[in-house]
Amino acid sequence: MRSTPHNTPHWRPPPHRLPAARRLVTWLRAHDYAVVIATNPMFPRAAVAQRLAWAGVPADEFDYALVTTLENMHSTKPHPAYYEEILARTGHAPDAAIMVGDDVERDMAATHAGMHFYWIRTPENASAAPPDAPIAGAGTLDEFTHLVCNEGWLDTVG
Repeated sequence: MRSTPHNTPHWRPPPHRLPAARRLVTWLRAHDYAVVIATNPMFPRAAVAQRLAWAGVPADEFDYALVTTLENMHSTKPHPAYYEEILARTGHAPDAAIMVGDDVERDMAATHAGMHFYWIRTPENASAAPPDAPIAGAGTLDEFTHLVCNEGWLDTVG
């Protein structure tokens, strides 16, 4: 089905929510961390909002510093300008920011903007070789959530 402003394709929700994502975002906001949803801005705001709702971290329920969408960004992943724009809009220094993502090519590009990078391992990328560049860590979303919420891992970065 072709998508136009008046004809939006119907998307199906993923087979499950991401309870670790909800726990992580809840913990980060409770501890006054700025949270940016840095999804590749190839989709309009409504589509990104729907994806966040399906994941269990709806945009209308959390006070995100920024949710990147087609309407509000000037660059896309993997361009460093995308990450630089996020930093400029949120007022954060690169060494105080971490990109958490599952796409080594697109998400690790944040390191070219001076940010830290944590690689989320998924069944889809499990066979991929670890990145050549220095990374802050790698593990599943559940493992990352445990590190942040239970072990004070963010204090060790930067």
